[in-house]
Amino acid sequence: MREVLKRPLAQVDNEKSATTVIHLNKADLARKTVCLPLRAALATFEAYAEPLYGVRVLLAEENRTLSAIRDALLPRLMSGELRVADIEHDIESMDLDSSVPTDKEPS
Repeated sequence: MREVLKRPLAQVDNEKSATTVIHLNKADLARKTVCLPLRAALATFEAYAEPLYGVRVLLAEENRTLSAIRDALLPRLMSGELRVADIEHDIESMDLDSSVPTDKEPS
């Protein structure tokens, strides 16, 4: 249903965006027509599309996290406060195998 309404709502938004404050009223919506697909077609589409929306949300969240990490590290790297070679050395000297949780019981 979200896909069906996307274009008409975008048209209303474009028409209303000329003002500083957007006011959407019943008359704006009454002027729009929306062709609805058959229920079976809509259900089939949503069955395929819904998981993709979930992935989209997860990727957007990951993108925000990576951007925050970049924004925090880049100035420190550029100033020389952090050096990649030092970080690589620290990682190599860590015993990562012992800190990774596993589902297996110790034998």
